[in-house]
Amino acid sequence: MPTPIRALNAIVGFSEMMTSGIGGELSPTHAEYAGLIHQSGKHLLEVVRMLLDMSRIEAGKFELQSEPFRPQDIVEPCFAMVETL
Repeated sequence: MPTPIRALNAIVGFSEMMTSGIGGELSPTHAEYAGLIHQSGKHLLEVVRMLLDMSRIEAGKFELQSEPFRPQDIVEPCFAMVETL
């Protein structure tokens, strides 16, 4: 049985293949769906990784690494995910 991270990586990978047209041209609706699957899969993968990090923190085995980032790189995809709601 695959681990959750492997399964999510497969979902992200296959949806990326679909959006890139490797398996053939998608209709606009299906391309949109594949894009949403890809984006949501990446988001869920990050959630799982955060949960794993939280368990490392609780176990005292987490090493903090800081790095600069652009807030809009985080905020814009969040707005895009909920804009239709």
